[in-house]
Amino acid sequence: MRTVNPFVDEDAHPDNSVGYGVYNAGKRSLSLDLSKPESRPVVEDLIRWADIAIESWAPGAAERMGYGCEAFSAVNPRLIMLSSSLLGQSGPYSSLAGVRIHGGCHCRLLRDHGLGDRGPAGPYGPCTDSWRRGSSWRR
Repeated sequence: MRTVNPFVDEDAHPDNSVGYGVYNAGKRSLSLDLSKPESRPVVEDLIRWADIAIESWAPGAAERMGYGCEAFSAVNPRLIMLSSSLLGQSGPYSSLAGVRIHGGCHCRLLRDHGLGDRGPAGPYGPCTDSWRRGSSWRR
C-alpha cells in the first residue's frame, strides 16, 4: 500500500501514500523478529497492556512459537485473543495454505461480485486481511 498512488505532493516516498495513511491513521506499529529471544519481553509488555490480541498465522503456529492463547493468558488473564487463519482453525480445509484471493474464492465472494460483462471483482484487501471467514474468538 505504501507504493500505491496517489501520493502527497506527488512525492512517491513510502511515507507519502494517501491510501496507506487512510488505512493506518491513528495506528502504532512495531516490527519484531519473534524467533529472537530478546523479542519475548517486548511482546509480554504489549500483552500486559493490551485488551485484545490478534494472530493470523496458520493453525497451531502461535502455540508452537509460544505465542498462543494459553501463554498470553498467563501474562494477562483479561486478554481476549482472536486467532484467524485463512481457511479456519479446524475443519477440512484448515491445513491448506492460502493467501488473500483464495479466501474470497473459497467463500464465493469473487463469483458473486462484478459486472455482467466483466470478470469477478472481489474485495481483495479486506476479504482476508480484515475479515476472515475462519476466525475464532477465544478468551
